[in-house]
Amino acid sequence: MEPGTPYGKNHMEERIPDDDGMADLYLQVSEHLEQQGYKQYEISNYAREGHISRHNTGYWLGKEYIGLGPAAHSLWQGGRYSFPRDLQGFVEAENPFALWQQDGEGDTREEFIMLRLRLAEGFDLEELEVRWPEAAEENQHLKRQLPALEKAGLVKVEGNRLRLTRQGFLVSNGIIARLI
Repeated sequence: MEPGTPYGKNHMEERIPDDDGMADLYLQVSEHLEQQGYKQYEISNYAREGHISRHNTGYWLGKEYIGLGPAAHSLWQGGRYSFPRDLQGFVEAENPFALWQQDGEGDTREEFIMLRLRLAEGFDLEELEVRWPEAAEENQHLKRQLPALEKAGLVKVEGNRLRLTRQGFLVSNGIIARLI
């Protein structure tokens, strides 16, 4: 909770469950939503059949987008860009795109793994090898990690498709760090 925000001023952190409590709530809510006909399609999103968010899913699939405004981010033509967090500067700029700053490379192997593992469907391991053949050693390292993660119930490998389990979603950052 950031100081100075309504949450920070009202000491909300004292009323929020710890990590274990949050994990229990996540699992309970997930089960309840499935019982109500919702399907988990992304780490933190559920929808009825045919009603997933195309907007959010575009991010996880690495589709291009342009964000406009202070602190907005974009993925455009293989690069990541952002605007400074300066509302006044943005509004007063004659050409706001002159403020656009390159924010790194887009469509990297690491980003692909991280974003695709947010999706319940995960990704095809062969696609990883086809798109980044120069990363053969890193791809083999990733594959060597999978049996232990699968045995722990954190990932599922079905054919060539790798995906996180619901338990894996709870610790996704650690799994992703281990795989990349």
